[in-house]
Amino acid sequence: SPDGLFLYYLHGKDRTLWRVSTAGGGEQLILKKEKNRFAISPDGSTIVYGEKQGEEKFFILASVANGQMTRKIKYPNATRRMHEIAFLPDGKSLIYILSDGNFSNYSLWIQTIDKIEPPHKITDLGNEEVTSFAVSPDGKNILIVQGSWKHDAVLLKGLK
Repeated sequence: SPDGLFLYYLHGKDRTLWRVSTAGGGEQLILKKEKNRFAISPDGSTIVYGEKQGEEKFFILASVANGQMTRKIKYPNATRRMHEIAFLPDGKSLIYILSDGNFSNYSLWIQTIDKIEPPHKITDLGNEEVTSFAVSPDGKNILIVQGSWKHDAVLLKGLK
């Protein structure tokens, strides 16, 4: 959390969102929905996750305080799968990665949440699996990890 009081995590067994106090102990269920991906807004007030409703897919924005939905935004294409999602540092936009139903044709998208605008595809990422991504603190750079598992070990030294 922005104040450093909590660590949010996706429960490994039931795929729900939890948090634990950084002062020790005190686990708390935040959202009782089975999901593979959640993101928390930079101010710590909002959760976002993907959800299928009928034949349509949406990004659901919900309150961290009570888990109640505050807004839903339609996917740019209901046949696509969401693999990764994050808030940009300003908290006004989502950035996410979609693929087709066969886990290929990955693409990077951005969607404003503070005003109604259509999503914008930033780039195509090809057919290699996207395993992770991160946005830099200034929001100007994105790191995308692609490819299959290689099981390499990397040692980084001299970090400060």
